[in-house]
Amino acid sequence: MPTEFTSRNTRRWTLLGFSVLLLILAAGLIALTLRSLHLPVDTAPVQLAMLQDPAVQTPQQAQQARHFEPITAPNKVLGYGLGTIWLQVQLTPTPGYQLEIAAPFLDTVNFYQLDGQGQLISKIETGDSLPWQTRGLASSNFVFAIEPNATTWLLQVRNAGGTFVPIRYANAEQLTAQNHYRQLLQGFFLGILLFAALVTLVFGYVSRDFSLGWFALLVLAITAVQAELQGFPPQWLWPETPSLNHLIDFGVPMALLASSGFVLRYFRFAKGTAARRFYDALQGLAVLMLLLMATAIVLDSYALQSQLKQLNVWLMQGYVVACLLTGMLQIRVQRARAWRFLLPMLVLLTSVLLAAARVFGWLPENGLTAVSLELGTTLASMLMALSLVINEYMAKDTLARTQKALLDRNIQISQLQQAELARNKLAPFYGLGSRTALVELLATQLATGGSRYRLLLIEWQSYDRIEAVLGRQKTQQILETYISHLHQYCARQAQGLVSFGPQAHQTLYALSQDKIALLVLDSEFARLLNSLRRLLHQKYRIDGLAPDFRPRYASILIASDQGGDAEELIARASLTLTYVQRDAGHLSYQSSFTDDSRQRLQLLSDLTKAITAQQFALVYQPVQELNSQRCVALEAFLRWQHPTQGAISPALFIPLAEEGGLMNMITAWVYKEARRMANELQAQQITVPISINLSGQDLQNPRLIGQLLQHELQYPPDQRLWLEVAESAVDTQHTAVQRSINLLKKTNTSLVMDDFGAGQSMLTKLGSLPLRAIKLDMALLSMLDTQKESILAGAIELGRKLGLQVICEGVETQHQLNFLMLHNVDAAQGYLLARPMAGDQLSSWLRQQKTNKAANRA
Repeated sequence: MPTEFTSRNTRRWTLLGFSVLLLILAAGLIALTLRSLHLPVDTAPVQLAMLQDPAVQTPQQAQQARHFEPITAPNKVLGYGLGTIWLQVQLTPTPGYQLEIAAPFLDTVNFYQLDGQGQLISKIETGDSLPWQTRGLASSNFVFAIEPNATTWLLQVRNAGGTFVPIRYANAEQLTAQNHYRQLLQGFFLGILLFAALVTLVFGYVSRDFSLGWFALLVLAITAVQAELQGFPPQWLWPETPSLNHLIDFGVPMALLASSGFVLRYFRFAKGTAARRFYDALQGLAVLMLLLMATAIVLDSYALQSQLKQLNVWLMQGYVVACLLTGMLQIRVQRARAWRFLLPMLVLLTSVLLAAARVFGWLPENGLTAVSLELGTTLASMLMALSLVINEYMAKDTLARTQKALLDRNIQISQLQQAELARNKLAPFYGLGSRTALVELLATQLATGGSRYRLLLIEWQSYDRIEAVLGRQKTQQILETYISHLHQYCARQAQGLVSFGPQAHQTLYALSQDKIALLVLDSEFARLLNSLRRLLHQKYRIDGLAPDFRPRYASILIASDQGGDAEELIARASLTLTYVQRDAGHLSYQSSFTDDSRQRLQLLSDLTKAITAQQFALVYQPVQELNSQRCVALEAFLRWQHPTQGAISPALFIPLAEEGGLMNMITAWVYKEARRMANELQAQQITVPISINLSGQDLQNPRLIGQLLQHELQYPPDQRLWLEVAESAVDTQHTAVQRSINLLKKTNTSLVMDDFGAGQSMLTKLGSLPLRAIKLDMALLSMLDTQKESILAGAIELGRKLGLQVICEGVETQHQLNFLMLHNVDAAQGYLLARPMAGDQLSSWLRQQKTNKAANRA
């Protein structure tokens, strides 16, 4: 009885404490909000006049326009889908005052200041569609300083949603103080919302009540919308990626989806009832709105985004009313649950009505009305979270105490494990010995001398790929099975091993999650290695899968007369692993591995100096149109003349450049040199496009791609360079690569897919790339006169059906050329037609080709 009373008393005090905490937070919210009403901000009169004329493109044109319409209520929504509008600001310059627009979600806000002669004094381009750093001041609102010698102030505004320009001309210091205070207040709002979502998720997890999960998702969607309305995400989360500023666009339909799911599960509507069908339909509508909004964003459709945003607002307002009616109808059926539902909904509805009244100009703009929606949603979320907690807490107290006991036990186990790790004897996985323990064992053997040993390293090459499919827990579960069998085998072969003892962590050592080591007598090494290979070649099933971890092996001789300390020996063995080429293969360390590795490092160091030392050069191989036999393009190839080693093959230094992250710098040099050559040819009245190759690293750098394309746009389309990308370089799942591809699409750049047919998965990506042509890989030509010849013909036919130019590279025989002409290939390149040549030879070759053509026509 005393224990039961104590437990019940504890639950009561805990619930009371949580309720008091929420009440304190609510009181703090209201107090902070009321405090914002008393922050003094001196303002000066400012008026707006609007011009909506697509013909007006510049601030000078807007300054001369005479048909601006005055805006009587600037704090009111001007409309949806207005396109680009010009706003004339009428004010009297006042020292120490700044202009503020409290609408950080506007897509484009450009501010121009002109003098009486129409000269532009200052220009600030900002908005939600531009990086955060473009804003003049570190404020979520748009704040502009007024130039004293300006006479005309113009705003150019464009927004896919509702255009809303709440403007003030106020004292700069007071304005900054108020903005900082409101940011603090909004941050407090968001923190409480996240706290409510977290509490709900915890209780949802404990109680297995899916309605709590839907409510947490609803709160997170509201948090995301409020955060973007206040300008927090572009300021704190992704200041350099404005393309992610779509939390409002997706947050509103996501809130509709989550709240519909919450109401369905909160009231437990039976299947077939009218309420169930209504909320199921709302969920379907929310999913549809999400898909439509995603489509509008991908297509960059301003009109569709505007219509969807307006529809989202109407749907959400109507939905709040529908939820309120649902709660009232459920009072007779589920009185307690209905009342706990209605109280937060009434608070939310009140805040929505206050916010709407402010936006439509029915209520004045002040501290309370400005944050009414945020305050209401925060209070409503807190109240709903409190009601859900009250509903679930008492029934789940026993489960919570059980989980606490398990947590205490896990903490105790973790502390014991940490204590063992502190002694550096155990690795953090598989219960094996650590690297430190292995170093100690090696040092001991080196110090005692005597017998010769081999350090054997086993690496599971496919670990990362298998973990990505099965997850870490199941992957390690399979590996633990391998290691268990491995330890059992080692116990049987103890006479051939060197260890600290019979336990697994005294015999086997985990250097990483995919690499283990053991020490073997040199005389027993060959026999034990063969046995280990057979043992680890077995497959173990989990979830119907028997993954192949593809183990590979490397070893190094351990002897006191061989030199090297323990760490150096482990490093040499690890280096040897990188030279094992085949699965289940084994290599023993050779000194040449270290020498080769040093040479590669030296070559990489020389590569960084090659550009400034003028060791690079370009050669150009003509691409010949097969029907007319004229040169229709040139492909630029990079050559490196090393000062001591002579010509270095691109097959060697290009992978090195990619490994060292130098490709962007090299590509920039190649572009500059190819552009110079194109200009020289144009000066000789020779117009032939030159193509350069882009690497995967280049595509992952949209800034580099943008700079190249911006420079190319200075030239006529027929004089611009072509860009070639290999199949393996295009990762359309990479966000940065997607941005680069979008830049290529927008600029209508001639893009050629190089080495087509060398990859295996590129066919599915062809439609997403703005391709002009494909270059068939020379490996496809090797299929000629074999059973696979149809693959070559199919690749040609595929390119033609896609409406792309088909170019074949690596043509070296007349027989290959005849086949390509028979199959209507557009163009080809190769040693049969022309070898790569330097720039001075190229000019002569092109002039000779031109002369030959003229002679043939004569």
